[in-house]
Amino acid sequence: MVRMFIELDKEKIEREGIYSYEKMQQYIDEEVLLMGGYKDTDDWYTNGTWEGFMALATSLGKSDWFLDNAKNFLWNNKDYEKNPGDVCINDLLEEIRKESNKNFEKILF
Repeated sequence: MVRMFIELDKEKIEREGIYSYEKMQQYIDEEVLLMGGYKDTDDWYTNGTWEGFMALATSLGKSDWFLDNAKNFLWNNKDYEKNPGDVCINDLLEEIRKESNKNFEKILF
């Protein structure tokens, strides 16, 4: 199962007044819904396919509006866990900011 946690920096967005927090959040929610996913009770996006979440992660990761205003961007891919009790979470935001070429395949594998 693939899951993503996306948290925008609401205070920063509202303070700067460049973007609308509600519209940004709505855009992300709608993109997840289009691929059959939804936001779980713990605020993780879930039920999407690996390919769909990868496409969204790539799109968001190449968008300055997102990178400048994201607080958390986590990826959890349970399909590749060796032990079901282990938690395998990648901090995509930290990795994207380190990688100047934004090579997502390198970050996720």
